[in-house]
Amino acid sequence: VEAEATALGGLGDGYYLQGRLRSAHEQFSRCVALAREHGLAKLEVSVLHMVGWTEQYLLMARSAVEIGLQGVALAARLADPRAAMLSHALVGEVAARCLGDLELAAAQVAMARELAEKLGAARFVAQALANEALMALQRGSSERARVLVRQALTGLGEAGRRHIGAILYGLLARATDSA
Repeated sequence: VEAEATALGGLGDGYYLQGRLRSAHEQFSRCVALAREHGLAKLEVSVLHMVGWTEQYLLMARSAVEIGLQGVALAARLADPRAAMLSHALVGEVAARCLGDLELAAAQVAMARELAEKLGAARFVAQALANEALMALQRGSSERARVLVRQALTGLGEAGRRHIGAILYGLLARATDSA
Protein backbone atom coordinates (compact mmCIF):
# COMPACT_ATOMS: atom_id res chain seq x y z
CA VAL A 1 0.00 0.00 0.00
CA GLU A 2 2.81 2.40 0.89
CA ALA A 3 4.54 1.72 -2.44
CA GLU A 4 1.27 2.29 -4.31
CA ALA A 5 0.64 5.58 -2.50
CA THR A 6 4.24 6.67 -3.12
CA ALA A 7 3.85 5.84 -6.81
CA LEU A 8 0.66 7.93 -6.98
CA GLY A 9 2.59 10.85 -5.49
CA GLY A 10 5.33 10.32 -8.08
CA LEU A 11 2.76 10.32 -10.88
CA GLY A 12 1.40 13.56 -9.45
CA ASP A 13 4.90 15.07 -9.56
CA GLY A 14 5.31 13.99 -13.17
CA TYR A 15 2.02 15.51 -14.24
CA TYR A 16 2.77 18.67 -12.25
CA LEU A 17 6.10 19.15 -14.01
CA GLN A 18 4.32 18.74 -17.36
CA GLY A 19 1.82 21.43 -16.40
CA ARG A 20 -1.02 18.89 -16.33
CA LEU A 21 -2.44 20.27 -13.11
CA ARG A 22 -5.81 18.52 -13.06
CA SER A 23 -4.13 15.13 -13.56
CA ALA A 24 -1.51 16.02 -10.94
CA HIS A 25 -4.25 17.01 -8.51
CA GLU A 26 -6.04 13.70 -9.03
CA GLN A 27 -2.87 11.68 -8.36
CA PHE A 28 -1.83 13.73 -5.33
CA SER A 29 -5.36 13.44 -3.91
CA ARG A 30 -5.41 9.67 -4.43
CA CYS A 31 -2.00 9.41 -2.74
CA VAL A 32 -3.17 11.40 0.30
CA ALA A 33 -6.45 9.48 0.56
CA LEU A 34 -4.64 6.14 0.46
CA ALA A 35 -2.06 7.33 2.99
CA ARG A 36 -4.83 8.52 5.34
CA GLU A 37 -6.76 5.29 4.96
CA HIS A 38 -3.74 3.24 5.98
CA GLY A 39 -2.25 5.51 8.62
CA LEU A 40 0.77 6.58 6.58
CA ALA A 41 0.94 10.04 8.12
CA LYS A 42 4.53 10.80 7.07
CA LEU A 43 3.67 10.10 3.44
CA GLU A 44 0.43 12.03 3.75
CA VAL A 45 2.12 15.15 5.09
CA SER A 46 4.86 14.98 2.46
CA VAL A 47 2.29 15.19 -0.37
CA LEU A 48 -0.61 17.10 1.20
CA HIS A 49 0.78 20.53 0.31
CA MET A 50 0.85 19.49 -3.37
CA VAL A 51 -2.89 18.83 -3.21
CA GLY A 52 -3.17 22.43 -2.03
CA TRP A 53 -0.89 23.85 -4.72
CA THR A 54 -2.82 22.10 -7.47
CA GLU A 55 -6.14 23.23 -5.98
CA GLN A 56 -4.87 26.80 -6.06
CA TYR A 57 -4.06 26.45 -9.76
CA LEU A 58 -7.51 24.93 -10.33
CA LEU A 59 -9.03 28.10 -8.81
CA MET A 60 -9.93 26.57 -5.46
CA ALA A 61 -7.95 29.03 -3.33
CA ARG A 62 -9.97 28.76 -0.12
CA SER A 63 -9.75 24.98 -0.20
CA ALA A 64 -6.00 25.24 -0.89
CA VAL A 65 -5.57 27.36 2.25
CA GLU A 66 -7.58 24.85 4.31
CA ILE A 67 -5.42 22.00 3.02
CA GLY A 68 -2.31 24.01 3.84
CA LEU A 69 -3.54 24.55 7.38
CA GLN A 70 -4.21 20.81 7.70
CA GLY A 71 -0.62 20.25 6.56
CA VAL A 72 0.69 22.72 9.14
CA ALA A 73 -1.18 20.88 11.92
CA LEU A 74 -0.10 17.42 10.76
CA ALA A 75 3.51 18.52 10.31
CA ALA A 76 3.51 19.92 13.86
CA ARG A 77 2.11 16.65 15.21
CA LEU A 78 4.80 14.68 13.35
CA ALA A 79 7.58 17.20 14.11
CA ASP A 80 8.35 17.45 10.37
CA PRO A 81 9.91 20.89 9.72
CA ARG A 82 10.16 20.45 5.95
CA ALA A 83 6.47 19.60 5.60
CA ALA A 84 5.64 22.48 7.95
CA MET A 85 7.71 24.87 5.82
CA LEU A 86 5.97 23.78 2.62
CA SER A 87 2.52 23.97 4.18
CA HIS A 88 3.13 27.43 5.67
CA ALA A 89 4.45 28.56 2.27
CA LEU A 90 1.29 27.31 0.56
CA VAL A 91 -1.03 29.08 2.98
CA GLY A 92 0.99 32.29 2.90
CA GLU A 93 1.28 32.53 -0.85
CA VAL A 94 -2.33 31.64 -1.62
CA ALA A 95 -3.64 33.92 1.13
CA ALA A 96 -1.60 36.85 -0.25
CA ARG A 97 -1.89 36.29 -3.98
CA CYS A 98 -5.37 34.85 -4.35
CA LEU A 99 -7.37 35.91 -1.31
CA GLY A 100 -5.76 39.22 -0.36
CA ASP A 101 -5.69 38.14 3.32
CA LEU A 102 -2.43 39.86 4.19
CA GLU A 103 -2.74 39.22 7.93
CA LEU A 104 -2.93 35.44 7.48
CA ALA A 105 -0.33 35.58 4.72
CA ALA A 106 2.21 37.54 6.76
CA ALA A 107 2.09 35.12 9.69
CA GLN A 108 2.38 32.06 7.45
CA VAL A 109 5.14 33.48 5.26
CA ALA A 110 7.13 34.44 8.35
CA MET A 111 6.89 30.86 9.63
CA ALA A 112 7.85 29.46 6.21
CA ARG A 113 10.86 31.75 6.04
CA GLU A 114 12.01 30.92 9.56
CA LEU A 115 11.81 27.19 8.87
CA ALA A 116 13.52 27.58 5.48
CA GLU A 117 16.38 29.46 7.11
CA LYS A 118 16.74 26.78 9.81
CA LEU A 119 16.73 24.05 7.16
CA GLY A 120 19.21 25.93 4.94
CA ALA A 121 16.70 25.81 2.06
CA ALA A 122 17.77 28.85 0.01
CA ARG A 123 15.09 28.36 -2.67
CA PHE A 124 12.37 28.45 -0.05
CA VAL A 125 13.90 31.43 1.74
CA ALA A 126 13.76 33.20 -1.63
CA GLN A 127 10.15 32.09 -2.10
CA ALA A 128 9.24 33.54 1.30
CA LEU A 129 11.03 36.79 0.44
CA ALA A 130 9.12 36.90 -2.87
CA ASN A 131 5.87 36.60 -0.95
CA GLU A 132 6.98 39.31 1.46
CA ALA A 133 7.76 41.51 -1.57
CA LEU A 134 4.32 40.79 -3.04
CA MET A 135 2.71 41.85 0.23
CA ALA A 136 4.87 44.99 0.33
CA LEU A 137 3.59 45.88 -3.16
CA GLN A 138 0.01 45.21 -2.09
CA ARG A 139 0.57 47.63 0.80
CA GLY A 140 2.04 50.25 -1.56
CA SER A 141 5.71 49.94 -0.59
CA SER A 142 7.68 49.53 -3.82
CA GLU A 143 10.95 50.39 -2.11
CA ARG A 144 10.51 47.61 0.49
CA ALA A 145 9.58 45.17 -2.29
CA ARG A 146 12.77 46.00 -4.21
CA VAL A 147 14.90 45.43 -1.09
CA LEU A 148 13.25 42.05 -0.47
CA VAL A 149 13.64 40.91 -4.08
CA ARG A 150 17.30 41.90 -4.17
CA GLN A 151 17.84 40.06 -0.89
CA ALA A 152 16.17 36.97 -2.37
CA LEU A 153 18.34 37.09 -5.49
CA THR A 154 21.57 37.33 -3.49
CA GLY A 155 23.27 33.96 -3.36
CA LEU A 156 20.30 32.14 -4.85
CA GLY A 157 22.30 30.10 -7.36
CA GLU A 158 21.20 28.64 -10.68
CA ALA A 159 18.81 26.01 -9.30
CA GLY A 160 17.13 28.64 -7.17
CA ARG A 161 16.80 31.01 -10.12
CA ARG A 162 15.10 28.27 -12.12
CA HIS A 163 12.74 27.66 -9.21
CA ILE A 164 11.77 31.23 -8.30
CA GLY A 165 13.77 33.60 -10.55
CA ALA A 166 10.99 34.53 -12.97
CA ILE A 167 8.71 35.46 -10.09
CA LEU A 168 11.44 37.53 -8.45
CA TYR A 169 12.27 39.41 -11.63
CA GLY A 170 8.56 39.99 -12.27
CA LEU A 171 8.16 41.42 -8.78
CA LEU A 172 11.22 43.60 -9.30
CA ALA A 173 9.71 44.94 -12.52
CA ARG A 174 6.43 45.68 -10.74
CA ALA A 175 8.30 47.46 -7.95
CA THR A 176 10.32 49.66 -10.33
CA ASP A 177 8.98 53.05 -11.32
CA SER A 178 11.10 53.44 -14.45
CA ALA A 179 10.50 51.51 -17.67
